[in-house]
Amino acid sequence: MITSKDNPQFKALKKLIHQPKRSDALMVVEGVHACQLLLKHQGMHHLRIEKVWVGRSALNDREVQSLLLQAQHQNIPVMELDGALFRELSSLEQGISVLFEVQRPAIEPMNFENITGNVVLLDGIQDPGNMGSILRTCAAAGVNEVWLNAQCVNPYSAKVIRAGVGAHFGIRIRENVDLNVAVQALKHNQITVCATTSHGTHNIYQQDLSQPIAWLMGNEGAGLSAELLAQADAALTIPMHLGESLNVASATAVCLFEMLRQQQR
Repeated sequence: MITSKDNPQFKALKKLIHQPKRSDALMVVEGVHACQLLLKHQGMHHLRIEKVWVGRSALNDREVQSLLLQAQHQNIPVMELDGALFRELSSLEQGISVLFEVQRPAIEPMNFENITGNVVLLDGIQDPGNMGSILRTCAAAGVNEVWLNAQCVNPYSAKVIRAGVGAHFGIRIRENVDLNVAVQALKHNQITVCATTSHGTHNIYQQDLSQPIAWLMGNEGAGLSAELLAQADAALTIPMHLGESLNVASATAVCLFEMLRQQQR
């Protein structure tokens, strides 16, 4: 039981949530559903849970009790907080008060030769909400590989993990990827590289997406770099009645589910 906001462990966790850094060794997973998914896929990503933080009011919830029992089996410390202290940590307006403090996944070296399926490549995505939504869409559409260049937002910040709603643990996220090198490697592997742009030569419904596709998605304001756009096999647009472009997270969803439709057919 922790009762003081001056407790060193509490202060460290609060800083991790509200002032995250890419160099942080830990990340925070919030909410019952996200924590359940983390436990389900823990082995796939070799994730080590350091602590469980729970609000006192959540101790009688059956789903939380199940999480705490699994934590007990792994000898993970459980830290109990009263409601006022937990509200200083949590950003959820509703829901059960539970947080996992977890070792951040290590950055793995890239091996392009083993990639044969669909991939999403992100160029400078900065908004945590967009990043989390894109990762959630990738998981829903069955895209297991998501590659980020060094200009992207930290994919393991608390805001991104919260927006991803557990998607992080069902896909493989590669960080600090040189996308120019990646595109050439994917093309060598016979994977079609499609760039999304408001000035494409034709739209996504005219493109054959039935074979493995690598999608290039660009920064919220500037879009894709000219260099990446020039390397793509196809520059595609999304047809719209009004406006010139969609939010990058929305555009990703439209593209991936059109690809999924064609590949399932």
